Amino acid sequence: MPTASGNRIPEGEKRKVVEVALDCPDLSPRELAWTITDGEGIFISESSVYRILKSYDLVTSPAYIVMAAADEFRPQDQAGS
Repeated sequence: MPTASGNRIPEGEKRKVVEVALDCPDLSPRELAWTITDGEGIFISESSVYRILKSYDLVTSPAYIVMAAADEFRPQDQAGS
């Protein structure tokens, strides 16, 4: 007979994470975790928030900006050369 895992996040808390995320779409998973912990009294980690949001397709891939090192680091002109 399967037993309940002691570290599972209850469905009510998962729904609260989704609710807060939809109310505050500009917050990162870290900020959502802080908001939920402070405002709701539910301790939840950033990684748990991320996994919950990902399971509901509420997390998009981060936008990566590709730049060559030469674009950022240019040699300084030396005075008197």
